[in-house]
Amino acid sequence: MSYNIYSYLDDGFEEDLLTNFHSKDLELYRKAIELFGDNTLYISCKAFDRNGRTLKDCYSLRTKKDKDRSDFWNLFRTLRKDFE
Repeated sequence: MSYNIYSYLDDGFEEDLLTNFHSKDLELYRKAIELFGDNTLYISCKAFDRNGRTLKDCYSLRTKKDKDRSDFWNLFRTLRKDFE
């Protein structure tokens, strides 16, 4: 399960966060990043909810640069079918 959280600095969200995801999806996210080949995407072992509480058994997908991620998410959806 993924948690889509948008980055609004005024609301206290982390500016580099794209989404949180459960540890069972870790290999899927790693594979998607590897195949996509964008070194601005990375996985953090820290994931938080909207109130700043640590999410157990979750990771977060983060970015070093804000840009359109449509192509990444299209690849991700294709890969997800192979992982199911």
